[in-house]
Amino acid sequence: MSELLPPPPPRRPAPDQLRQRIENELARAERGRRLALAPVVALVAAAAVVIAAVLGVTAYRQASTAEPATTVSPSPATPSAPGTMSSTPSTDPTDSGPQTLDLDVRAMSDSETANVRKSCLGQADADLGPGSDAKPAYTRWVRRAGLTGPTWSQAQALILADQNALWDCADGGYSGPSVLGSTRPTTAVPVVEVPDFGGAGGTCVHRSNDIMTSENLFEVGDAVAQGRIRLNEGDQHGPWQTLTPSGGYLYLSAALIGADAWRRSITLDYEFLDAAGKRLTVQPYGERGTPTAQRVSEEFGTCGDAMARIPRQDPTSLKPPASDAAGAKACVKLAKQSSSGGEVSVSGWRRALVLSGSSWGAVLVKGDRRFACSLAPTREVSAVVSDKRSTATSSFWFATNPIDATEGASFWAAGRVPANVTGITYVLPGGVRVPATIAADGHWMAMYSVDGKDLAPQENTADWDPVKVTITRSSGAPIMYTIPFDDKTMCNQVSHGC
Repeated sequence: MSELLPPPPPRRPAPDQLRQRIENELARAERGRRLALAPVVALVAAAAVVIAAVLGVTAYRQASTAEPATTVSPSPATPSAPGTMSSTPSTDPTDSGPQTLDLDVRAMSDSETANVRKSCLGQADADLGPGSDAKPAYTRWVRRAGLTGPTWSQAQALILADQNALWDCADGGYSGPSVLGSTRPTTAVPVVEVPDFGGAGGTCVHRSNDIMTSENLFEVGDAVAQGRIRLNEGDQHGPWQTLTPSGGYLYLSAALIGADAWRRSITLDYEFLDAAGKRLTVQPYGERGTPTAQRVSEEFGTCGDAMARIPRQDPTSLKPPASDAAGAKACVKLAKQSSSGGEVSVSGWRRALVLSGSSWGAVLVKGDRRFACSLAPTREVSAVVSDKRSTATSSFWFATNPIDATEGASFWAAGRVPANVTGITYVLPGGVRVPATIAADGHWMAMYSVDGKDLAPQENTADWDPVKVTITRSSGAPIMYTIPFDDKTMCNQVSHGC
């Protein structure tokens, strides 16, 4: 067995908070469709992660680069009418007099702020706590900057803040707290990039409706009259697009929409001006000692960039293992690689149940902990959980994923049930019946796969008929569940995100 496991397959696209957020933005456009087995790039704006571990690859927020502070400033920018577009992006790296475009829309109303705050806090209770005194600090509707000017995409930019942290509640979504650093705006350095805030992400599904967004937040002093952002493709610089501070912050967001989301080598530049148009000094986010600058630049991860990083899968890697022992060893290694808390050790796991043949899966147990694993026809592993007996609905959630080698799809689920359970049967879309194998001690596993097609003909998993589960018992009426395909129920694996 090789020390390096082959990469897992792309995870199944699923409706989630991000997709809902993007669908809201696309309300005036055709609803984005999911092509069969197409990958999705998911947004993770907390900490430094930019694109979550999907498609078997993880991309991180690129380190900012900065133009060192100098005593020479460019000529003041000349604003143009809001909403106008530049047809000739500037290529001058110093941009002594670029056309600027306004990204500001309006302040959020009190009712809008209250609604977005309520939605955000409903997701943030664990972080904020019941006694939090976080208050709205930035409440604006803003346009997202584009390659040639402001896009039609707008954000409800709500930032909550207390004395220690910020919470990003843009569009009612919650992306976790950003702990304020010890560096704060001063007269000498009036702009500070907020640590661990924002990032880039979106959907990579259907080129005409895909959207990738990026957000960043800066804390600013009174000297800052304007912030500006531009998007660059390689050496081609787009026009500067501007925004006015509010509440001591500047929220700058960019968007690549449709085919633009699949471009490569896109970067973002940020600058800040005083009332006279002089560039101001910025403290970029970074390790202690990161030098100040007058321009901060970051890479903007796109669908094209993400797809280029996906390694080609070797179809032979999806064959069943040579033996059950070898398979169990590979599963434990995969579980250890996927564990964030170090709870998986390499020894002591026993095979409570193994399904072998053209497919291969197992339930492994150690003490009072267990996990499930699939090695063929797809390679993924569940979270390590308590090995308790349960017939709760959540105990029958499942994993569904595309099979690259055959352009097919897989389905599997596993768990442990009380002793009086004698049968578990899944009914998939279209009436396909998948009975589970149940071991003497109650551990169970169900596996199913199909080649050349998906589990259902509809392009969007939200349109699929729900899964029906029947749990037969030796005494008492059967337990029956109807489980829809969504981001919780169909993503019962952790080895490549969901």
